[in-house]
Amino acid sequence: MGLVPGVTRLNLHHIGPAANLDAEFGERLNLVTGDNGLGKTFLLDACWYALTQTWADNREFHPAADAGKDALPSITFGSRGKVVEETSGTAEFSFKTQKWKGTKKGRRSMPGLGIYARIDGGFSLWDPARNYWLDQGDVGTRVPSYQFNKDEVWNGLPTGAVRAEDIICNGLLRDVESWRLKNNGAFGMLQDVLKRISADEAESLRIGEGERVGLGTTDIPGNPPPLP
Repeated sequence: MGLVPGVTRLNLHHIGPAANLDAEFGERLNLVTGDNGLGKTFLLDACWYALTQTWADNREFHPAADAGKDALPSITFGSRGKVVEETSGTAEFSFKTQKWKGTKKGRRSMPGLGIYARIDGGFSLWDPARNYWLDQGDVGTRVPSYQFNKDEVWNGLPTGAVRAEDIICNGLLRDVESWRLKNNGAFGMLQDVLKRISADEAESLRIGEGERVGLGTTDIPGNPPPLP
């Protein structure tokens, strides 16, 4: 079995709830527990930054109130790719520009899609085919990762598109009805997944027939009929 890609370690200096925070991560599964306000989401945001050098939902880190210029806030991390055992990186906060700057150029080791599902119902998506960092010497702006809020998950992410074929993401409401009409097996697969994650037969998750709501031209998934 090969190495599992992901963040292997973090060191956060003069940011967040502690002056110094060190964390090492195991392969495949890590559980983080604690009371509200202790920094669980903060730690996950730091992992996302380590993998993508972008901020989840634009929640950029800021220095701690007692951080001074003699103790620059920094994020140091290790990450592992599909074939590379581990690479290291560091980002430091500049008080002059009020921005974070990474010290390592070029592509990172993360080989696949990065998805950060958030408790507010939104998620961030980083695609290495689209979001790879610029190599040293390249000129241009790094393409940011996609940021979906809860409304965009359901209704889509058109980003100013006029034609339907130019919409980046249709959203679940459109996609579910599209899968149903195409009859290519995707809708049936979704129903099977919902059934498997249901608590029991009496409370089985199902999608009903499409319904037209308001004056729109698109059906949306309806409530399922009651169980016999």
